[in-house]
Amino acid sequence: MIGIDTNILVALAVAEHEFHTRTHAILDPMLAAGKPYALTADVVCEFLHAVTDARRVVQPLSMAEALVKARAW
Repeated sequence: MIGIDTNILVALAVAEHEFHTRTHAILDPMLAAGKPYALTADVVCEFLHAVTDARRVVQPLSMAEALVKARAW
């Protein structure tokens, strides 16, 4: 099982993140192969906070956009 932490979700969701492409290259094949994964409610809350915060992200997501991504996980 793959444990997914906030930093991974942020890197996947934020195009300008320095590890955006690298994270997709590593995680996408694992998920496509059906590897099970887990994340906690705390990780989702941290993700929502990070990607909607203009002090942390150049182009923050709206809360509605962030919730769509969080629900997909």
